[in-house]
Amino acid sequence: MTKKMPKYRFYKFSDEWKLKPANFNLAELTPIAARFADYLGEYLVTQGYHSFAADGQALPTLLEADQKRIAFYYPKEIGEQQRIVQLLAKIDKMISYNEERLIIIRNLKDGYLQRLFPTYGGSQPKDRLTGFSEPWREVNLSALFYESRQPVVPNEYYPAVKLQADMKLELTPIKDIDYRELAKFQKVEVNDYLYDGDDFLGGVRGLNLSQPCSVAKKYHVMRVNEGVDVHFIQALTATYNFLYSVQRFEQGGKVPVDNFRHVKCYVPTDVAEQKAIGEFFTNLCRQVELQEAKIQVLQDYKQAYLQKMFLVKKH
Repeated sequence: MTKKMPKYRFYKFSDEWKLKPANFNLAELTPIAARFADYLGEYLVTQGYHSFAADGQALPTLLEADQKRIAFYYPKEIGEQQRIVQLLAKIDKMISYNEERLIIIRNLKDGYLQRLFPTYGGSQPKDRLTGFSEPWREVNLSALFYESRQPVVPNEYYPAVKLQADMKLELTPIKDIDYRELAKFQKVEVNDYLYDGDDFLGGVRGLNLSQPCSVAKKYHVMRVNEGVDVHFIQALTATYNFLYSVQRFEQGGKVPVDNFRHVKCYVPTDVAEQKAIGEFFTNLCRQVELQEAKIQVLQDYKQAYLQKMFLVKKH
């Protein structure tokens, strides 16, 4: 008879895992078992079971009622429970550390957006990058963008996408699009700025940094003028000053493209300062992406261990 054991074991342990009786509360076994039950609760969520997180609790807790309902195996040796908890707790600590660093970098970026660009009502930034002192000049957004309306039938070079508020692109297979809608798409190139004219503040808004694609005609596709640094635009359009300025031109929640062109903003007189600011914020964005990638790797790493270190009796 095959022993009931998970896929991954610590080398010192080889005993068969015990099946929990229906009336047995694992958390009452030992103090370490309560923590073991927390991680078991996380694993059960991945298996389609329901588990609950108490207020202020990071991990889903396997409630006593759930423990009586769900049949699962557990290591009878406390030492093995403890090793499992130690490993997963260490990964959790690394995830928390990187999440805290991500918050710090994001706050740093927000702070620099406030200091390296004029605040609302101002014409000059509070701080300047080294080597630049020329005053900034006021321009309409029409000096930075022009609207691009290029009809296209979605194809392999310009795949149809659904846009999310964070500008992540969700590809839409052609077969899933009503043929009557195929003529209602337009081209989007990399570095085009997009916004939803029906919901500027709450909807899609930002630069397409992913790939050429096609989007529905309800979106405004704005192309950055030649001689304007794209990465500077990415930072400029993330400032509160920019959002407040555009909000003034709202009409019932909408921002018509003609109004958008007349929004005023301040930009460096020296194009080299545009590029320096764009590069500065691009580096900060890369740090954000790096931290997000680290967190995702650790979360995947933890999920792999959860799948290999726990054992639940199948329905």
